[in-house]
Amino acid sequence: NNPLVQKAIHANTALNYPWTGCRTRTYNLRRFGDSPPSMLAHIKALVTTGIRIWLYSGDLDAMVPVTASKHSVEKLRLEVVKDWRPWSTAPGQDVGGYVIEYKGLV
Repeated sequence: NNPLVQKAIHANTALNYPWTGCRTRTYNLRRFGDSPPSMLAHIKALVTTGIRIWLYSGDLDAMVPVTASKHSVEKLRLEVVKDWRPWSTAPGQDVGGYVIEYKGLV
């Protein structure tokens, strides 16, 4: 919950309830009844219209692990612009994560 990260991703910081992480409670995926089982068709439609999409998965995300995101995006069969690689906030700094760039995805 770094304020700089929240600002960068335009996070809603004005919640009227305390934020809790996914791992602090048990989730029942069926409770998200208004969500489709897959967003791939919607993502593909947006990419097709030229709207650039940023997909993010945290390395400790209990709901959407990195591998699930990676395999899902591969199903879209988008062109790889820059292959899987580490990123950091500045040259010589610790690795902050890994990124792959696809045509149409940020």
